[in-house]
Order: sequence, then C-alpha cells, then structure tokens
Amino acid sequence: DTGGKDGDKQVKTKLQGLEETVLGGFSPTYKNSLVLTAPPIIMDEMVKMIKELDIPQQQVQIEARLVEMNENASRELGSTLKLTKKGATTADVSLLNSQTGTSGLATGAITKNITVFGQAYDLAGTLQAYEERNMLTTLANPRVVTLNKQAAAVSFVKQIPYITSTTSGDTVSEVVNFKDAGVDIGVLPTVTNTKNVHMAIGVTQSIKTGVVETSEGNEVPVVDKRQVQGQVIANSGDTIVMGGLRAMDLTDTTAGVPWLHQVPVLGWLFKSKTNAVSKTELFVFVTPRVLDDVIVTPEQKAHYDKIDTKWHMPDYFYDDVKTDADKN
Repeated sequence: DTGGKDGDKQVKTKLQGLEETVLGGFSPTYKNSLVLTAPPIIMDEMVKMIKELDIPQQQVQIEARLVEMNENASRELGSTLKLTKKGATTADVSLLNSQTGTSGLATGAITKNITVFGQAYDLAGTLQAYEERNMLTTLANPRVVTLNKQAAAVSFVKQIPYITSTTSGDTVSEVVNFKDAGVDIGVLPTVTNTKNVHMAIGVTQSIKTGVVETSEGNEVPVVDKRQVQGQVIANSGDTIVMGGLRAMDLTDTTAGVPWLHQVPVLGWLFKSKTNAVSKTELFVFVTPRVLDDVIVTPEQKAHYDKIDTKWHMPDYFYDDVKTDADKN
C-alpha cells in the first residue's frame, strides 16, 4: 500500500530520482557522437533503438548538362519528342514549348534510348548529329553531390565591369562596378520512400542586352534575367529537361563594289545590305542519382564537384551581341 495519492507521489518522486541517478547522456557536437549512462537492461534497449534510428543520410548526385541549340534544332527535337503514353500517365518532353518535363533520357552522358510511339528513339544520336551540323553546342557538364533535402547550386557567371563617376566641385571620382551575367542552377532534391527523387529546380540566365550611357559619358550594361522554375519527380537516373531560355542575335551585313559603293548619292546602286536574326535556346538536362549506402571519399567528392575542364562559354553566351571573333 502506497498510502493513496500521497503515496503515489512519493513513489514517483523516488523513481524520478532513480532515473536522474542512473540515466544520463550528452552529445559532444565536435565528435558527432552520443554518450549514455544507464543500467545494463535499459542500455541494451537504448542501443537497439539508436541503431534503428541512426540511419545514414542518403546522398544524391546531381549532374547537369548545358546545351545551346539553334531555333531549327530545338523545333525539330521538340516536334519529334512530343509524345503521349497510354493510360493515365502523360509525358510531354517537347523542348521548344515546355519549360519543364520528365523523360527517360540518358543517365549522365545521355546514352539511353527513349520510346516514342512504341519505337526506340536515340536521343544521344540526335544531339550528336545536331552538334556535328553546328546546330548544337555543349557548354558545360558540371556534377555535384549533396545530402538528401540539402540544396545544391552551380553557377557560370561572368562579371561585366562598368564605371560610375561622381563629381564633387572640381574633383571627379570614378568607381569600377560589376554586374553578373551567366547561368545559375539550383536544385533541392528529396528522396522518396520509393527511391524516386523529387526536385525543386530553378535556372536563371542573366544576359547582357545592351548599354545605357550616363550623363558623364559612361556606359552601364543592361542585364536581363530569364528564369525557369519547376518541381518534378523522377526516377534515379532519369533526366529532366528544362528550356525556354532564349537569346537573339541581330546581324547587319553590308556588301558592295569597292570604292563605288562609297560614292555619295549613287553609292547605294553598288551595294547591298542584309539584316539577319538568329535565335538560340539554352536547354538544361538535370539527372539525379540516389547514392545508396555509399561513403563518398574526399577524392570522389572532389571528382563529382569538379566542372569539366573542357567546358567553354563564348562571350555571346553572356550577351545578345556577338562579335566577329565569336561568330568565327
């Protein structure tokens, strides 16, 4: 008999005191460990529970491929890959009209075929054919490894310098400032129970479209931003295609008979002028891969984090005005 309510309180107080005496724990954060003290029977249960809860964080490798394609190639590819599967599942991987979409494209190197109207379609071969015809250019192929539910980001940015002037009395001060132009890619992966990868993807392209002249005579670059954002679910190893980031190149060409085309008034009879407009579109292929029970060494992580040494970003990638050197 514990003596009614008062007795119950005394028993609880003793038990609480016993708990405080025999149970204890602290976590030294610098060692990422847990130190516990408890009676053997309780310790066994606690160790069992910790083993069940102490599951290593899943890691996801994100691989991106930046491809610049001219308008004709993007239209051809978009028309070819627009497909609808039977049943409730619909897949639209039209690269020209859709900003986001899922497809069974290749892992990494884009070598896996996809099925279009029941027939295998070699996407890698098509992209290679476009590249051989100078209709497509692979700009970069970065890779990065991140933990589940942790954001990963890759940037290809060029700083454009410009000068601002301030006048104070007879003194003129000049300061060099910079504006960023290029592409930023951000991915937040979440691994589902079925080993699929839910990704929140954002692609931002900042591109120089012109300059503005200040009253002091300085030219300040005008940078426009183009963004593509979406949330998708893909199998590990499948590729997400994002497009819609376009650039326009205006070219004026004048040709004429030497000397005669410079004659005043009548010179126009001996020369011709043509205006050409070419459009290019930037596509981003994003491929997630779930790394199951893999301990990534520092050397492996450095390999995944590196950006291909062969990637090149021509000057016109950062602005809409191509120079003669760029075009050659």
